[in-house]
Amino acid sequence: MEKDWDNLIILDACRFDLFSEVNTPTGDLSAVQSSASETETFLKNELDGRVFDDVVYITANPQITKIDASFHDIHYLWESHWNDEYGTVMPSDMAEYSLNMESEYPHKRLLVHFIQPHIPFIGETGQSISQDQFRGGTLDPEEKSMKSVWDLLRDGDISSERAWKAYRENLEVALSEIQPLIDALDGKTIISSDHGNAFGEWEIYGHPKHRYIDPITTVPWLELPFENRKEITSEEVTESIDGKETYSVTAQLEDLGYV
Repeated sequence: MEKDWDNLIILDACRFDLFSEVNTPTGDLSAVQSSASETETFLKNELDGRVFDDVVYITANPQITKIDASFHDIHYLWESHWNDEYGTVMPSDMAEYSLNMESEYPHKRLLVHFIQPHIPFIGETGQSISQDQFRGGTLDPEEKSMKSVWDLLRDGDISSERAWKAYRENLEVALSEIQPLIDALDGKTIISSDHGNAFGEWEIYGHPKHRYIDPITTVPWLELPFENRKEITSEEVTESIDGKETYSVTAQLEDLGYV
């Protein structure tokens, strides 16, 4: 949060090596180290116990309900834009909503937290993988599988090539939706991630807590070109998170593989 930016776009669970391969926005790309190997700890390290009266936080990830932080304003898109078919907030909805927030808060820093490329996989390859298996499942307890996509990969139920292709497609879909947003944003925009993903390196799959290996902690930091900076002003804090799961987010966390 201390770094120099007017808009920070977080792509959840995005590895640096994949991003460097498929990234489409032009800019100055570097690899940086995340402070955590999963979202909850990342948010606690970066935001917990702090006040950000010049920031508007727009997020699709319910993990934010587990920390204590205050912002000028917060927008929980899993409440208003959750897609039951895919079990996530779609990147198109995130981008469109965030673009509207740019107009509503022209003098605030925007922190925009997309879910993708984090599971569920929403591309063609990902949709060919049984959804209940990697989302945690919403079927009858006797029918559903609690295996995540990372369990399937570890157990050899799906190939690494298929899982990687689905993961890549998630990032490609997200980047295609982000492009119109970053074209319209004023000021200095950064694209980064909270953590990456392991695909079997050191026998680790996904992004479990306290697994500080390169595929999980090395993330992109893309500084996009800009002509003008925003005139950022601090105002009263209107929205706070008290560290309690005030909202019923269990189903959403399950769909995202956290439960």
